[in-house]
Amino acid sequence: MAVGTAPFAQAFARIYDSPGGLLEGLKIARQIHGISALSLREIILQVLLGILDLVGLAAVFAITITGVLLVVGGGSDPWRMKAKHMMLWTVIGLIVILTARLIVSVILALFT
Repeated sequence: MAVGTAPFAQAFARIYDSPGGLLEGLKIARQIHGISALSLREIILQVLLGILDLVGLAAVFAITITGVLLVVGGGSDPWRMKAKHMMLWTVIGLIVILTARLIVSVILALFT
């Protein structure tokens, strides 16, 4: 061994072999089945649920922006009407999203 490599080798051995080290992590990782343990149908349903969650979050964000527009508009008629329409369509969209999520959840519960 070259001079100065012994501390490196000791540090590597500590990281690699010690409790909670790389070897133990690899043993735990081998026990994880991951996405391959799911059927294609279950994968698709899980992806749909994730997408619906993200779209629902976007709808809540849109409601927040609508409220900001209403406050920033200062009560002027064009801003108020624009915010009112935006809020109406956002709430309708949120209802559609929640209904779709409910349908996907019921399908997932029925077939698993």
